[in-house]
Amino acid sequence: MPMSSTADRLNGKTYRMHIVYGGSCAPENNNGDPLKLQEYAPVHDSKPCDALVETDLDHECSYPVNYTECDPHGEIFQQEWNVTPYQIFIQNTSQHAAWCYIYIDGVKDLGNHSLQAGESKTILGFTCEDGSVQEFLFTRPRLLNPLEYKKIKEEDFQDATEEERLEVGSIKAKFVRVERFETYTKMISDTSSGSSIREVLSSTIDGKNKLIAKQVSAGATSRGGRTLVAKPERSRSSLESEPTSKKSTIWHLDHSPSGSTEIRIRYAMRDKLEDMGVVPKIIESRGDQPKRKGELSSFDKAKRKKELLAELETLASDDSGDDDDDDDDEVIEC
Repeated sequence: MPMSSTADRLNGKTYRMHIVYGGSCAPENNNGDPLKLQEYAPVHDSKPCDALVETDLDHECSYPVNYTECDPHGEIFQQEWNVTPYQIFIQNTSQHAAWCYIYIDGVKDLGNHSLQAGESKTILGFTCEDGSVQEFLFTRPRLLNPLEYKKIKEEDFQDATEEERLEVGSIKAKFVRVERFETYTKMISDTSSGSSIREVLSSTIDGKNKLIAKQVSAGATSRGGRTLVAKPERSRSSLESEPTSKKSTIWHLDHSPSGSTEIRIRYAMRDKLEDMGVVPKIIESRGDQPKRKGELSSFDKAKRKKELLAELETLASDDSGDDDDDDDDEVIEC
């Protein structure tokens, strides 16, 4: 199958986004930069996107993680899954500055992703509400938590929304052209939060549960991993200091259709891409039993069957977004 360049698919537009491998064992290209995931052209069976990539949970940079899960009866247990860290490369090759919003499965990252003309950067992880940064991870959908099981029991569980059906399994970058800058000085107190983005969204990304994933036909999801940047600490002396002046720059953004561009890359497990005809099926011989790449072993299948039994019974008996607030100008405080 031919590779797809997101830049080519956008007919020469002046922004780019690629998904690259992350983690300490991430492979590099000939220039010493993180290797990007191979991109495939969308097919008629895929949801709207500019490219498709494979989520390989057995990659050389993957590693196992123990997660705390909960069964339908509220019993807590530990479960180990492989995860694959990734990062997001963005580039502005235009003659003007731009602001970039990042969405992971529809959840907006709170990081400051400003790009001067000709600038590129690699986003290492998801910026949380408290200022910490968590590693981007590809992983399996999680089991339902106790609150979600309770909602199912009370018939109060909501099916996947139209937004989730579109966004889950995708990484989106929205680039907005900067019309002008305005710099001013204001008095602040060191006890303030210092947040430069005027909105509060999810404090992290915890991945989609198996019920939602089943409804949107997603075999993989994203979640936050290891903390790459700790929550900023404030010393006692700074808390007791007098208010000081701080210089801030307002980026006035052009949110008109001509001033913004979206790039969306969808990710999926290999068996999903095979079923869609995006990649050819690969048969690997393991002992006397041939096995398709990405298929679970009989031991893993039995383990998963036991874990999901109660959830499947719930599904069998069941008869049955937040609006984006991108229209504000963005403030960078120095």
